[in-house]
Amino acid sequence: LQPGTTQQLTIELTNDAADRDERVEPALDVNATVRDVDGIEVLSSTREIGRMGDGATRTVTVQIDVPADIAGGTHRIPITVQYRDEDDEDEVLTTTVYATVRVQERARFDVESVESAAPVGGSGTVAVTIRNVGEEPAGNAVLALQSGNSDLTFGRSATARRFMGTLGPNETRTVEVDATLVDSAETREYAVDATVEYEAVGGASATSQSLS
Repeated sequence: LQPGTTQQLTIELTNDAADRDERVEPALDVNATVRDVDGIEVLSSTREIGRMGDGATRTVTVQIDVPADIAGGTHRIPITVQYRDEDDEDEVLTTTVYATVRVQERARFDVESVESAAPVGGSGTVAVTIRNVGEEPAGNAVLALQSGNSDLTFGRSATARRFMGTLGPNETRTVEVDATLVDSAETREYAVDATVEYEAVGGASATSQSLS
């Protein structure tokens, strides 16, 4: 699974016995519901499969939303399967099986703290501390800041970029930028969007989710 994406997940379900030498009874009116887990949201409804005889395999495809901050490693997605037994069609049976998916371990970031000495009508230093809360190091990391209000600029620009180097897991780095507030700016907090551009393990370029 790719963090921060909406994608398709395809699962194969088989009506089979634990012992390959044994036969299983047909399952009638089978339907499968893929459940949310670990922040993974399933956007698709229950899937109707129909009859599944001994050894029959059916494919179920659903849309899932994978959060950007999902932990790396394996996750077990529960699938509720309902069906009727051929010998007793009035009874609805329910079982739960699991699909194991893998999310690549990677760097993830949090804004640890922000300290500002920028006054209204003047300029001052803003210090931003970023922590890598992920499982992998981030190489050649660059912090990119974007002001969402014209009253606040970095120099004369709405954006600023600062090199942070390599951040290992649980490592922090503090960078400073010069910020300017116009004379007519209100005395209040201002939101700034931040992203971290970095090299993942293996050299691939990556960009973090937007931070505030």
